[in-house]
Amino acid sequence: MNMRRYFLLGVLTLTVALLFIVFIFPIKVLPRGVWTWDISLTKEQDFWEILTEYKIKTLYLQIPPKINSEQMAKILTEAKKLEKEVYALGGEPSWGLKENQEEVLAFIDKVIDLNQKLPVKFAGIQLDIEPYLLPDWERNWQAVAVEYLDILKLVKEKLSGSGLSFEVVVPFWFDEGEKSFRLTYQGRENYLSGHILELVAGISVMAYRENYEEIPVVCKEELALGEKYGKKVRVGIEVKYFQNSNQVLFTAVSKLEKSFRDYLSFGGIVFHDYFALQKLNDR
Repeated sequence: MNMRRYFLLGVLTLTVALLFIVFIFPIKVLPRGVWTWDISLTKEQDFWEILTEYKIKTLYLQIPPKINSEQMAKILTEAKKLEKEVYALGGEPSWGLKENQEEVLAFIDKVIDLNQKLPVKFAGIQLDIEPYLLPDWERNWQAVAVEYLDILKLVKEKLSGSGLSFEVVVPFWFDEGEKSFRLTYQGRENYLSGHILELVAGISVMAYRENYEEIPVVCKEELALGEKYGKKVRVGIEVKYFQNSNQVLFTAVSKLEKSFRDYLSFGGIVFHDYFALQKLNDR
């Protein structure tokens, strides 16, 4: 009888302990995102279903030169209904040069103006500039990087008070490699990714590796810098590298999320891109 009592007491104690762990240390639900370069895809019947299937919360949607405010209102309203957020996405390599800063600021003004008119708002703006694709980068990357940082600073100032978060897309190698991409900006020396993180609310790292097990390795510096500056770091993965298999993708994403969960800076996985997910979903 005593043995049974001790057994039941042990089971009860274990149950209470497990409940304590669950409620005090709940499993972190990690948001996911996706890049979408074609706004017309949002009209397709399965668009929002696919986002829900892949547990995507954040939609990075490229904004075309001529945007229909009525269409954008429908997209944002549907996103809100499904508890998703939308970032206005824009950028090209030439936007990293001072001579084109007015074009960048015109895009920012357009999004701010549009956002003021819409019943449901954008969560923020994400710039995908990639200045390293410019010919001048090979000749003098430091000079190009300074112009790029100056533009990010102008965008940050323009967005002040707008209610829009500001994020950028970066490669994983801005803080590593033979050159190490360290430079002095406004009197302070840092990795280029560190300077960027001081100017934005968060970054998405293009960690496009065929072997997904390499992704945590190439992102660790950005995640550490994110913690240092108190900024969110999202990890972008290339869907086409996952053997055209949903199961392989889901398994890899689950493992990646577990490997990153100890980083307070980790802001979730971002899929590149919606079109690739759509093709995968059709198989």
